[in-house]
Amino acid sequence: MDKRDWHILQMLYREKNITKVAGNLFMSQPALTKRIQQIENEYEVKVIHRGKKGSNLLPKVNT
Repeated sequence: MDKRDWHILQMLYREKNITKVAGNLFMSQPALTKRIQQIENEYEVKVIHRGKKGSNLLPKVNT
């Protein structure tokens, strides 16, 4: 994960909307969604929850 990925996650936390974040980053929504999926696959963890009211970062789970 690089600096840009952290920036994506920070913006998703604030905006809670993939389309808005994609626009702010000057990228398409499908490209952003694919990058989020790559992050999820790389770390084998679900990063965001996609719902009717937008996207939310999932809370940290203590194990």
